[in-house]
Amino acid sequence: MQNHLDAPNKQADTLPTRRESDAFIWPLKRNATRILHAIIRLNLNHYWLVQTSAWLWYFAFILITITLTSGRAVTNGTIHAILETLAGFAISHFLALTFQSLRIYPAYIQGVAVIAFTLAGSALWNLFKWVTFNALFNSGFSLPSLSQFGDWYSFSLAIFIAWCSAYFAIFHYSLLTREREKSLRLEAATKDAQLKMLRYQLNPHFIKNTLNAISTLILKQENDQAYATLEKLSNFLSHTIYNDPQELVTLEHEIEALNEYIAIEKVRFSDQLFISINFDDDARFCLLPNLILQPLIENAVKYGSRGAQKVTRIHLSAEVIAKELIVVISDNGPGLDLPPTTHKQRKSLGITLTLDRLQAHFGDKSSIEFDNLQPAGLAVTLIMPARFDSY
Repeated sequence: MQNHLDAPNKQADTLPTRRESDAFIWPLKRNATRILHAIIRLNLNHYWLVQTSAWLWYFAFILITITLTSGRAVTNGTIHAILETLAGFAISHFLALTFQSLRIYPAYIQGVAVIAFTLAGSALWNLFKWVTFNALFNSGFSLPSLSQFGDWYSFSLAIFIAWCSAYFAIFHYSLLTREREKSLRLEAATKDAQLKMLRYQLNPHFIKNTLNAISTLILKQENDQAYATLEKLSNFLSHTIYNDPQELVTLEHEIEALNEYIAIEKVRFSDQLFISINFDDDARFCLLPNLILQPLIENAVKYGSRGAQKVTRIHLSAEVIAKELIVVISDNGPGLDLPPTTHKQRKSLGITLTLDRLQAHFGDKSSIEFDNLQPAGLAVTLIMPARFDSY
């Protein structure tokens, strides 16, 4: 790594060296940089709100309980309350910046430093209060005796201990809140990455089988159908790649994309696959996550073709019932070899991500249910709120 501080200097013979000129300035610059970083790290909105509110309450307390109730001159008492409040505000703000800059040190050093700065800050504030009090009420400058300083210092120290306690409580609460928000953002980013990964990881068997079907059509010299199938595959892949999986689309738009996929599968299975779609007019413009249905149709085709029946039949229906969009995908395949009570516990990355996508938009108001049909088959039911806009 290049060291820019060692660059040659043509005036080295006439200028003092860095060690000579910066022996005093460099530590100040370094500490100033730490304080600047501390200011940046403060949660400014919350910090200034709490800081200002706390010292305004203190000002009101002093003004009411000391100045107005003691019989002293209201004008001088008010001035002194303002001065000691401003001084306390400034000293406590300096302590906040100092505490922030101490975070790079070990805990025991932080603890000792916090105690030392709190004692020193309250002592400085106490001295300021005494001097200004005498200047206003006794018309002179004087320093307190040790006993007088101690009498005032206990109150000043109590105020700063209370301030420090509140500061660290709020600071650690804010820290925990930021960590939680960071964790939630990371979790959301992870899920988004999974969705994007799946967008580029279509079932390789589906693509391979589709290309094989196109190749077979070409060998049979059914070029028009081969071209049409290739065009449908291109359209479906484009829709999969270039559309955001987190976007909400209407059911009608979702069905249009789904028809491209179904048309490709029908080329492969010909008369052995029959898929019907039926949805109410009320459900036509309901919103749902983009391409949420395709993995479920793909599973139905995959497992439905494993049944004893010669023709795989899949039916998709959608309707709005009691302000909920109910989408049911049923097939005549072998169903699930699980007791009914465990249907919702089926482990599948595709199903898990489908449920995660639903709950990311609709929360606990969405769900996926599985039911075996008689005499054979499986029904997958998606339940979500019926929403007609994205707000």
